[in-house]
Amino acid sequence: MPRLRFTVSAREDIKRIAAYIARDKPRAARQWSHALRARCRVLASHPETGDLRSEFANEIRSAYFGAYVIFFRDAGSFTDILRIVR
Repeated sequence: MPRLRFTVSAREDIKRIAAYIARDKPRAARQWSHALRARCRVLASHPETGDLRSEFANEIRSAYFGAYVIFFRDAGSFTDILRIVR
């Protein structure tokens, strides 16, 4: 299975979103974070399932995760998670 690499921006996105959720529901924030990482592992195994984003360079793809969009790139033996945005 390809390995995951999270960019600094993606890590900051995850922390910011989880902190926002945790203000009202700490447990939900942990569950969201775990579920997001599970979704990213699926994308690493099957990157072609993401939508190719022709408006970006370098074979950037996206996939929905609830109300969020995961931007990622298949980099051979790695899948780079670039951003998580709402």
